Amino acid sequence: MLYRLIFILQFICMLVCEAKPPQLSPRDVKSKIEEILKAHASYKTFTKELVQRTIQNFLEELDPTKTYFIESEIVDWINPSETLLQRGLTGFKQNDFSLFQEIHDTFIHAMHRRSIMESEIAQREPPSDIKSDEFKNMPWAPAYEDLLNRNLRIKALQLQATEKLGNESQFKFLQRIQKKRLNRESELTGNSPEDRHKITLSLLLKAASASLDSHTNYFTPTEANQFMIQVQQRLFGIGAQLRDDLDGLSVTRILENSPASQNGKLKINDKIIEVDREPII
Repeated sequence: MLYRLIFILQFICMLVCEAKPPQLSPRDVKSKIEEILKAHASYKTFTKELVQRTIQNFLEELDPTKTYFIESEIVDWINPSETLLQRGLTGFKQNDFSLFQEIHDTFIHAMHRRSIMESEIAQREPPSDIKSDEFKNMPWAPAYEDLLNRNLRIKALQLQATEKLGNESQFKFLQRIQKKRLNRESELTGNSPEDRHKITLSLLLKAASASLDSHTNYFTPTEANQFMIQVQQRLFGIGAQLRDDLDGLSVTRILENSPASQNGKLKINDKIIEVDREPII
């Protein structure tokens, strides 16, 4: 039974670690958008208005917290010209989404800049008395120094929120935040140019779907599975709820009548650090 538990956990970890972007082609994107338009109550064709909304949504998909882009490098997409909108519309008709690939490539450069910026932030004294309200409905940062100051203030807010945890817990919390940022950047970069192209198409589908109304969304296969679990309250696996720590996975709950509970060897607060001699980290 223990071997079975380890095997199932290993299988789950493999699925998580080796998650790949949806297998999309430009033809697939056009087909899916046309399928959505066909079923939509108001919009039946892709228009310049929808192109403009899609571009705005695409920027937000890449940088929802407005902590990567500088306004000057995306101004042509924030306020697109008629020529740019026509290019986007023609591209849709011809399965050419290079416009969005250019935006994605610009974000990759902004992501590398953010890594350098994090080193500068680490050397600066964080400000005090930061309020979370100042980070709501933020505009794009006008210049590099504004972007750096914004990220510095966000870090100060995080430090302020965790000051009662103690130095060790605070350090782990901040490390976890950094880990999530790096994971997301890795997901948006991909392992190859082909992966990055598929990620662009996936984000484009999300942006185009959301351009129709606030209730229309595109889910990747992974997101669809997570959504179904939330809706149906169905869990598959060993029957243990895990917390992702920096140094492994901690068991926080064991479900009744699950493989984990029947085995009897897995306990709450146990830490899983490796599976089949492969480190979880």
